[in-house]
Amino acid sequence: MEDNLSLVVPDLSQKIVYSLSPTVMRAMRLNTRTSVAGKRRVELPSGNRIPGDLIKRVERLGDFKIDHPVAFTYADRLEIYLIDGETGVLLRGVTSPITQHGSRTPRTTVSDDLGPLVQGSVNGSTPSDLGVPPERQVIAGKSYEQQLVASKDVRLQLLLAPKGAKLQPNGKIVWQTDEKSIGDHSFKVRVEHPDGQRSFVRFVVKVLDVEVARELAQFGEAGRGLELDGDLQSITYDFKAKRHLVLHGDMLTAIGRDGTKVLGKRKPPSTYSLLRERKAYWVASLAHQPTLVYAHRTTLEPIRKISLHSLSLPVRKIVDIALHPNLPIIYAAVECIDQTPRYVILVVDEAEGEVQRNVLLGNWIKIAPDGVRAYTGYHDLYRTGTDFMIDPNWNILDVPTYGSIDMLMQWQLDGMRAEVVRAVTNPGEGGSGLLLSHDGRRVTFESYGGSPGKKDTLASFNSGLTRAVNFKTDRLGKTLALAYHPFLPIVATLQGDEPKLMNRETAEEIEDALLVTGEMPNLENAIRMFFSPDGQALVFALRQKDGKKLSLRALALKQFVLDMKHLPPPEMPKRKTSTRPKRMAQVRRSDIDAMRGMQTKKELKISEIAKDNLDSVVLITTATGAGTGFCVGDEGYIMTAAHVIPRIGNFKVKITNNNRTQEHIGEVLLWNQELDLALVRIPGGPYQSVRFSKRKTLDTGEEVVVIGNPVTGPKILEKTLTSGVVSNPSVEFDNVSHIQTSAAINPGNSGGPMFDRFGCVIGVVSSKALIEGASFVVPVTTVREYLERNLP
Repeated sequence: MEDNLSLVVPDLSQKIVYSLSPTVMRAMRLNTRTSVAGKRRVELPSGNRIPGDLIKRVERLGDFKIDHPVAFTYADRLEIYLIDGETGVLLRGVTSPITQHGSRTPRTTVSDDLGPLVQGSVNGSTPSDLGVPPERQVIAGKSYEQQLVASKDVRLQLLLAPKGAKLQPNGKIVWQTDEKSIGDHSFKVRVEHPDGQRSFVRFVVKVLDVEVARELAQFGEAGRGLELDGDLQSITYDFKAKRHLVLHGDMLTAIGRDGTKVLGKRKPPSTYSLLRERKAYWVASLAHQPTLVYAHRTTLEPIRKISLHSLSLPVRKIVDIALHPNLPIIYAAVECIDQTPRYVILVVDEAEGEVQRNVLLGNWIKIAPDGVRAYTGYHDLYRTGTDFMIDPNWNILDVPTYGSIDMLMQWQLDGMRAEVVRAVTNPGEGGSGLLLSHDGRRVTFESYGGSPGKKDTLASFNSGLTRAVNFKTDRLGKTLALAYHPFLPIVATLQGDEPKLMNRETAEEIEDALLVTGEMPNLENAIRMFFSPDGQALVFALRQKDGKKLSLRALALKQFVLDMKHLPPPEMPKRKTSTRPKRMAQVRRSDIDAMRGMQTKKELKISEIAKDNLDSVVLITTATGAGTGFCVGDEGYIMTAAHVIPRIGNFKVKITNNNRTQEHIGEVLLWNQELDLALVRIPGGPYQSVRFSKRKTLDTGEEVVVIGNPVTGPKILEKTLTSGVVSNPSVEFDNVSHIQTSAAINPGNSGGPMFDRFGCVIGVVSSKALIEGASFVVPVTTVREYLERNLP
């Protein structure tokens, strides 16, 4: 080009970009390849020029604020408005318009504004009957008619229209729509006047699904909405019941299947920070207290409170709650005081109110629909070192430096127990939350820094955490960065203030997927994004500027999106398990033969102890490991350690009876995590029972024998005997008195019996210490007291 380019001005009505220099204007088409549409001189007011800093100035002229160059074609002229950066004077340039074909046609009008030329109507039941503006909208299946008002000597030609649309001789456009027509369709009409003038009319017809049209009629053009008081506390997504539960301010509001219709409101008597729903009651956490609450279904009054704070585990607050879908188990993520790791997940037996600590690690937890898998996300800061700085007074300051720990973990659940299956280190930088798709097949670790190496994306991992798809978003670290659809293979993200729908398996964008009639809602203050329970709309929670109110705005999905192939249903366990705890089988103290005890002064050889008791020792296997138990009643009553078996769930017991080995499914009768004791029962019998010692004290150094099933790799060494001595008859361990022994104890021995030299049980093996040659056993005196206290 012979002239230096000074300014570029777009004319969106013509789809042309004008490049201006002090002497020449060029017109460039807005298409994939830039080509020159025309070139001519433009007249500017004399004495003015186009400075390089033209667009840096912002001037208010009357009621209008111009902060960028403006160009438009109107009637028979092209007008360009600029601001002189030096003088602040508004510059106006005028020339004849340029068409996209590059020819200079005098007095040609091209406009998107239909003006008085077009009058629209719909034949039959019209959208206006549903409250939707009739202009350029029609319900699928209805006929759309558009009358072009023009004089008889004007010639009309339909240049662009959807298939089947026709322009009749009287100037009426007629188009029969169907369900395949749902979406936006462009029309273009050329108008030729007798004097040679030509003009073009462009307009868009929106074909609406009938249900979407009704919803738009009810909730308005720019997306249906709802106003709520107070700040957002939490949203519980209940896709089975086709509703959402919104905890905001001091109110609980149930939102219907469309994402904005109120089904009901309740004011909790206490301030809750998190809320989850069971059939018979609510599970909530008290604000500013580490306490779980079972709340009344109707009144929300507390029925039962469970404090998660204890001397052994000081808890500051509850940060997340998840409910097992099939079993009465609560998972509560808590922040601990002066403990590493700082965030752990406590497992709570809903029926008994008993709390099992430090089972899982994480700030957030999600349970898969099958109830077998759990996902947790962990984020915390740790000190990496110290930087030294000098202040203006020449004092040396030591400034601590910190690093970030971020992990995404998958767990295998077995009743109250959990075992980590896989961990992904650094799934995102600066974790802020966890998302699980509603079929349990996709999980996302929300983070402020995004995926490693891809700062503007979030990763969506498969259920095994082995592969990931990255989705682009600029709302990192916020709960509206990503949303999974309840039954379609799509996700929603926000890029700027524009929502995008993408294929969740390929990250490919689904273009023009949202139905917006009127202006797009302002999403600048959006704090949450989710799909409506019926999956037909994308809902945004917006915080108003005063911070005292909350707005919900919904944008409908277009029909072609809803017609996509649905995801297969979530994987569910084959056997349905009741959420009600089993009724404890009737058992009395008299049924526990071991409690009759033995008092003898006859010492036995180790071989004699083994001969008398090997058949009483059983092997217990679960989905996550193996342990030991021993028969304490000939009708199938087995004593073991609580951590060996799941509080709720299946486990197998292998026992020898009359030289015949049998395997049975065990039933939990008593279970106490604090004492680490459990009583179970198996069918059949009679079985050979052990005897409890009646001795109340033990001597340091006396010999003991342990029988159990130690595990070494994949192999279980059944009924292995080891011996040792009592290292300390009374040691406080986890606030419970234990016997410390030197007998060799390994994983798999837990729950097994420890015998004295008289062949009587003096304790139940509980755990192995971190130092070699030291293990801990629950004394038989504690076992007796526990059984006597809990059995009639």
